[in-house]
Amino acid sequence: MNDLIAGLQNQGLRIPLVHYENVQRLAMTGQSERHKNRDNIPFKRYVDIWWVALCIGIQEGRRTKVATDKWHQFIRAGEVLPSNPERVFQLQLMAVGETGNTDILRKPSEIISMANEYAATGLPFLINEALGSQVPIWAVTSFVEKRIKSTQHCH
Repeated sequence: MNDLIAGLQNQGLRIPLVHYENVQRLAMTGQSERHKNRDNIPFKRYVDIWWVALCIGIQEGRRTKVATDKWHQFIRAGEVLPSNPERVFQLQLMAVGETGNTDILRKPSEIISMANEYAATGLPFLINEALGSQVPIWAVTSFVEKRIKSTQHCH
């Protein structure tokens, strides 16, 4: 896993520019103290909303391609993933599951690109739920809970 973490160091976690303003509204990162009402801001960090969006994209079973100049890089993977080794392992599982081949594990840029595309698929779902509610944190919580339950009934 250390090789993968090393390979991830300079890979950018990205969100589509079209969603960046809403991601800023829904994450505590960068919010001034007077705007830090947790009921209105359901995510602590951009990476947290990115991760939930990634999971939704995987559940949807599709990746959203975005032109290179239409992404916003919010952090390098190497700055956040080493402190969450379980996420590195989950990204490995995603990549092998997607490709059916362990060779992908030697291609960290492809793994992160895949993850960014899945997150790009999931972001509109989260944003629509959060911004369509008076209490975004409860809307997002309920939405994620329903998605989890719907997946459990599939098996």
